[in-house]
Amino acid sequence: MRAIAVLLFTLNFAARVAWADQIDSLARTLENDPSEKARIAAGLALGRRSDPRSLSAFIRALSDPSHVVRALAATALGHLGDLRAIPALEKALSDGSESVRSRAREALALLRPRPYLESDLTAGPVPTRARITPREPPLRGRLHVVVKQMAVKTPAAQFLSGRMRDLVVSELASAPEVSVDGDGDSMHQFIVDGSITRLSRDESGPWTEITCEVKITISNSRGALLSIVSGGATVQTPRGSSLSRSVEEALQAEALDNAVRGAHENLYSFLMRQGGGAK
Repeated sequence: MRAIAVLLFTLNFAARVAWADQIDSLARTLENDPSEKARIAAGLALGRRSDPRSLSAFIRALSDPSHVVRALAATALGHLGDLRAIPALEKALSDGSESVRSRAREALALLRPRPYLESDLTAGPVPTRARITPREPPLRGRLHVVVKQMAVKTPAAQFLSGRMRDLVVSELASAPEVSVDGDGDSMHQFIVDGSITRLSRDESGPWTEITCEVKITISNSRGALLSIVSGGATVQTPRGSSLSRSVEEALQAEALDNAVRGAHENLYSFLMRQGGGAK
């Protein structure tokens, strides 16, 4: 029994050391990697772990050149729940990107008492309906979006098609500047659809990695393509651990969720540039 207890303690200690090393590695990637995609992937992975040691890395990431990384960092700081992030998030309320400002407001709402937050904010203009085409000057107001069914480029991802659409609808519906109408008609400003372009499983060092990549297209009400945005995410599990089909599908769903959220930052930014409220 003593030998078993020592073995269990050793395994637990080794797992904690590996976890700590992974947190440090992700934080370094988030802060220093020259690749925006690498920093986004590191931020997503670090945010999922909700480790208090990531606080400083996320605060510094609020100054990242990429608005996607800055928005991701603001969201992560809200979920970490550490009040020391408040000054940095307050500064982010003046960020040049609306998506960053929005995520900072959401994070502060989680960290500060609601009466204090409400007194700090000013009411914006009442949203109005606007209709634009690519060559028309942007009109400031509420955007109307139709979200179509998502396609699948790889058969293994077929079961995730409905989930992807639900995620896109949920992310868009959370923005006060956007209304989502699943029925759709010619009066709507934008049509959004997309596809899962990659769903793979690979071995990397001590980890098994599940990677998902998505593409989202935005068209006007006449069907003219306006923009394409993409996102990708990788989730890891210790290599050699038993992966039942249900566990692997859960990891695939997690990778999809994070890939869609990454793409949504660019989707939201594009919509805001078309006239979704003042920047």
